[in-house]
Amino acid sequence: MSGFTVVSLNNLAKPAVVEELYYEAILALVKADVVARLKELGLDYNVAMLESDPAVKVLEVAAYRETLLRARVNDAVRSVMLAFAHGTDLDHKGADFAVARMVMGTDPDTGAPIMEDDERFRRRLQLAPEAFATTGSRGAYIFHALSVDPSVKDAWAYCPQGPADGRVDTILAGFNGEQVSDAVIAKLKRVFEREDTVPLTDIKVVRRATRVDYQAAVTVKLQYGFDPLTIKTQIEQRIAKYAAERHKIGAEVYRPGISAAAFITGVETVTVTSPAADVVCSDDQIPFMTGRTVTIEA
Repeated sequence: MSGFTVVSLNNLAKPAVVEELYYEAILALVKADVVARLKELGLDYNVAMLESDPAVKVLEVAAYRETLLRARVNDAVRSVMLAFAHGTDLDHKGADFAVARMVMGTDPDTGAPIMEDDERFRRRLQLAPEAFATTGSRGAYIFHALSVDPSVKDAWAYCPQGPADGRVDTILAGFNGEQVSDAVIAKLKRVFEREDTVPLTDIKVVRRATRVDYQAAVTVKLQYGFDPLTIKTQIEQRIAKYAAERHKIGAEVYRPGISAAAFITGVETVTVTSPAADVVCSDDQIPFMTGRTVTIEA
């Protein structure tokens, strides 16, 4: 598999500025503060032993509201981080890169525009700096490809004959196994013809990804007492989710990954019967699950 090396937002450590909140700890601090202040006045007031005291209830309210306030600060901090921002906060992050959320289509019932979801938009924003200069970086090619049309789910760029050859192939894939249209390919070619996007010396080729179809089939043995229908539904959903995560150009679909998706509470053993081997794709291929079968053995 080839992979464009970017910082994985999902694997970043929790920001130190985001505080872990524990209501009981905050309440203990508030009580200790009150006891200390009263002691300065010569009053021995044991708030810890008087849970029914109205004063203690006031302190609990104060601690709870402080917890809410600190949570609001955490939310505000996250809203300015690319990894955590969503909705309109992410739109404002996009403004930092002069990149707007794309219109993906129109709601057939209301006529309202269907906007690009946060995850696709977040990926484009992470790639946006690659396109600031026409140096022909892989990230720049991918950014322009993802931005050219909402029907493009994934994109990849590579040099089939090596960088010295000068040829750069940009590979496009659509949603749900669909091929991108000729119009989209032509549109991206016109983008690459502009001298403010990629180097004029590059030989630009735009192609569709070749779909590598496979079927996922597992046989699972259940522990006693679990409902087969419920387990089957859950496994089918998890396998579909795994397949969606691997539906990327140049990705692999691993048999152990399918097995792990099927190994949920109530399952004793999992046997993967299809695919017969890991599905390994090259730079211009994309794996696509055409069906899934879950066989339950009591």
